[in-house]
Amino acid sequence: MVLLLRREGFRATGARVEVLVFLDKQKKPVGIQSIANAFPQVNMTTLYRMMTNFAEKGLVTAYELGHGHVDYELASRPHHHHLVCESCGDIEDVFPCADDCAFIDSVKKTSKKFQRVTKQMTTFYGTCTVCSRR
Repeated sequence: MVLLLRREGFRATGARVEVLVFLDKQKKPVGIQSIANAFPQVNMTTLYRMMTNFAEKGLVTAYELGHGHVDYELASRPHHHHLVCESCGDIEDVFPCADDCAFIDSVKKTSKKFQRVTKQMTTFYGTCTVCSRR
């Protein structure tokens, strides 16, 4: 993580390294509150600034998944999508396609104005097993 930070022009402070290591261990995107709970010694303003800077440099991906806050995960994770429970907000990573979705090609072929697609984020919504039993 130290080399990754330095390559992107960041000083490799303890807090930055620890936050990236924390994100690397997560199995799904996490909100700023989860990050803050893991690092109570780090000021919330500092965490927001850190995550914004990381997202701008492409170290993390920020997602608006429809539950009122931004969730973050390392941008280096393999290509995947998210499935979000509309009832409880739980998130699951799903891997329905290869690294370059076939539908990116389809989008480019059907577009009249765009030649290049730089990224795509597809989020699926539904009801998780726990909520469907309620």
